[in-house]
Amino acid sequence: GAEGEGFAPGPCPSGCVQHPEGYCGLPCSAQSDNPLNFYACYFCIEDETCGGAEGCQYAPPKDPTATGTDSMGSCRPGCGPGNCESCGWDECSCLDACTWNKRGGDGDDFTIPGSCEDSCEAGNCHLCDPDETGDMSRCESASGCIWDSNSGPWDEATMKNLGECRRECSSDECWSCNESLYGAEAKQMCMDNGCQVVDYEAAGFTGEGFECRNTCSHDDTHSCMSESECTSVGGQWSPDSGRCIEVDGVRTCWGECHRHD
Repeated sequence: GAEGEGFAPGPCPSGCVQHPEGYCGLPCSAQSDNPLNFYACYFCIEDETCGGAEGCQYAPPKDPTATGTDSMGSCRPGCGPGNCESCGWDECSCLDACTWNKRGGDGDDFTIPGSCEDSCEAGNCHLCDPDETGDMSRCESASGCIWDSNSGPWDEATMKNLGECRRECSSDECWSCNESLYGAEAKQMCMDNGCQVVDYEAAGFTGEGFECRNTCSHDDTHSCMSESECTSVGGQWSPDSGRCIEVDGVRTCWGECHRHD
């Protein structure tokens, strides 16, 4: 990880082991109910048996001709509920806790496109309508999810969006705290969750309403809504883009902050 994320270089504390790539973790043999033991599989690096740990599975090296740590395979948590991403298509289809996302994955498996992910009922809202047909039934019964009829794929026949299932308004999901989902309460909900209200309407952008966004940060420069905020996190301000309106032939833009890579 990057500096400041808790991965301190140096010797690991007692009770931990050091991975060849330098980070610390629980030893491979610690396969108990401690939730961190999920990661213990990554330390089962002895051989293809993953140190005999039943909950782990071996992944061969991506490049067999590589040297050093790249030439080693890796052990990772085995397929099962809560670790759907280790499941193949056939295993995925057997598990209620997992759903095959046809649009997921990085193309490693050329047989069936997609990836196995936590299911809708496990809180993975975007898979409550996996075929994107506009079916809201699973979404409505899934905890922490809400149906947004104003987004999702565009349907040429009805000339409107089919809708999509998304996570409810929360501090992790500021974008969902909007009027189309929550009506007049949305603005207050946005503030209560520690998000920022970007009020286009109040700034003279008639008919544009407001957006609820994350707070401005180095990781989310897109949510920096002023030039001073943008430059304070190392972003680059673009005054002629972002939300724009045209009145009597005069185009006015709010501006937007781009990452300065």
